[in-house]
Amino acid sequence: VEAARGESEAAIAQLRDDCRMALDASVNAAEAAAKRETARILGQARHEGRLRMLAAKNEAIDEVFVRAKRALSALGDKEYAEWIASWLKNLPADAGGAIHVNPKDIGRYTKAVLDQFNQSRQGVGRFTEVVADPKVENGCMVFGPDYSIDCTINRKLAALRESITGEVAVALFGQRAHERTHQRGFQE
Repeated sequence: VEAARGESEAAIAQLRDDCRMALDASVNAAEAAAKRETARILGQARHEGRLRMLAAKNEAIDEVFVRAKRALSALGDKEYAEWIASWLKNLPADAGGAIHVNPKDIGRYTKAVLDQFNQSRQGVGRFTEVVADPKVENGCMVFGPDYSIDCTINRKLAALRESITGEVAVALFGQRAHERTHQRGFQE
C-alpha cells in the first residue's frame, strides 16, 4: 500500500509539474501573441497617422497651387499675355499653328497679342490664329498639323508642382518635418 501510495504521489507530482509547465508555456505563448498583436496594431496606427499627416500636407500644398492658378487666371490682359508669351517662346521654333483658348479668354488674344507671340517666330513656327475652344480651361493649347502642345495653366502648374513639391513642403512645414517624412518613407 505504501509503495502504491508513493507511486501515485509521484505520478500526481509529475502531473502537477507537467500541468504547471503546460500552463506556463500557454501563458508565455499568449503573452508573446499579445505583444505581436499590440506591435502590429501600433505599427498600423502609426502608419495611418503618417498617411493622414501626409494627406494634410498634400492638401496644404494643393491649396498653394490652387491659389497660384487663381492668381494667374486673374491677371490683367497685359500680364496674362506676357505669361502666355513666355510659355509660347519656349516652344520649338517650328511648332506653330492655331492657338486654342477658352471662349472667356478670347478677348485677351487680340491681333496685337498674336503679333507679339510671332515676333521671333518664322515660317511654320508662326501662330496662325486664335480659336475659341471650350475644352481649354485656361492658358492655351497649340495645334499644328500633326501635334498639339498643352500650354494650359493646369498643365504648367502640375509640372511645377511635381518639380518643386519638396521645396514647397520645406517652406510650409520646415526642413525637419520634410526630412522626417522623407526618411520614414524609405525606412518602412
